[in-house]
Amino acid sequence: MKKPIISIIIPTYYQSKETLEVPLKSIANQKCPKEYYEVIIADNKGGESIKFLAKQYGAKIIEVDGRPPQVCRQVNLGARKAKGDYIFVLDHDIELSPNFLEKTIRLIEHQKNIDAWYIPYKIIARGSLLNKVRNFEEYFYKDSVIAAARIIKKSIFLRTLNQYDSILSSGPADWDLTNQLKILGAKFSYIDDYVYHHEEQLNLINFISKKTIYAEGGEIYKKKWRDKNPDIFNKIVKKQYDPIYRLFWLFIENGKWRKLISNLHLYFLFLAIKLTMSVVYLYDLRRK
Repeated sequence: MKKPIISIIIPTYYQSKETLEVPLKSIANQKCPKEYYEVIIADNKGGESIKFLAKQYGAKIIEVDGRPPQVCRQVNLGARKAKGDYIFVLDHDIELSPNFLEKTIRLIEHQKNIDAWYIPYKIIARGSLLNKVRNFEEYFYKDSVIAAARIIKKSIFLRTLNQYDSILSSGPADWDLTNQLKILGAKFSYIDDYVYHHEEQLNLINFISKKTIYAEGGEIYKKKWRDKNPDIFNKIVKKQYDPIYRLFWLFIENGKWRKLISNLHLYFLFLAIKLTMSVVYLYDLRRK
């Protein structure tokens, strides 16, 4: 059998059974020949439903013990088991368009000098207004320090010091890995096609709660890079958490101000959501 080009790694846990069929079905519907890719489900106590779906869709499954979240350990183990030249870390609620793998494989095969690829997202959120605001925000992440690589050459991934750092399983592990790749001199580019992030299960309150948990992991991430590499910390990490950058400069850098000007109503709604998130986060800190 021909060696696959891409190994798709999907980390799962007990709640993944509610959404896992979304990526698996979209992979099964790919126009790309199946010999060009493999699917590895790295499961952490997901139960029999995960095993059933893996068997139903012909995915390999490996199991990781330990109390969730163990996402970083799951991805690292999946990468070590992967046969492809590239690993593609895919969340359990992400849908691929039917041509995604075909277009992506063609692109990476023609640009072998690229080590890591960013992927643009389109959000499918609950309610049309939240959907518009989330996609408005997502647009500005391209060509910014907010973007994180998701398709990576396995050879350079295995050379990173921590791979996906297990202390960041509930934090910005994708940013952390991207920083490690930059230290190794990796070359980055963007995939041409979108993937679709299904967030219908999140209402505004759930969304805010999810982001505040992520912020707690961010404190570990900031301390790590402040201590380990002050240059990366000052040039990248500080910017990622700088409120002035996140709320203003992100929206005007690299000529993006044109998009901002034509969508000021969405920008002000975005600011309102961020303000609410800040209030909730500060309230949680006081309770602790």
